[in-house]
Amino acid sequence: MIKHSFKALTVVALLAVTLPRGADAQALSTPLLPVTPRIDTLARSTLTTAPVSPDAASPRPSYWLLGGIIGALVFAGAAAWFSRICESSDVGGSCGAPRVKFILGAIPLGFITGALIGGNIHPHQAEPPPSQ
Repeated sequence: MIKHSFKALTVVALLAVTLPRGADAQALSTPLLPVTPRIDTLARSTLTTAPVSPDAASPRPSYWLLGGIIGALVFAGAAAWFSRICESSDVGGSCGAPRVKFILGAIPLGFITGALIGGNIHPHQAEPPPSQ
């Protein structure tokens, strides 16, 4: 036991003598990233934009809300249908609480999925006639 402790202490002492001291060991010889401008100058340069004209195009309408509602309903229905597996399993006990948790977990997932899909679908808008 004492031999092993002495060997470990010797190795630690040799490493302490041969390795550079604290700040020297932590200093980088060359920077890893190129020097970039300060954050405040970046913020000033990117935030100074031209004023928005009143004729600027507004965001196009999409079906994100309808898609979210449909997605939530579809996922909730699928979760209710798949939760019937609990009733046919050999596991004893009630399936009520796990079924409710499964369905309540599927609703937000379905809403997000449906909203993402519906957000990419835009209603067809008739082009205004050219003005003369």
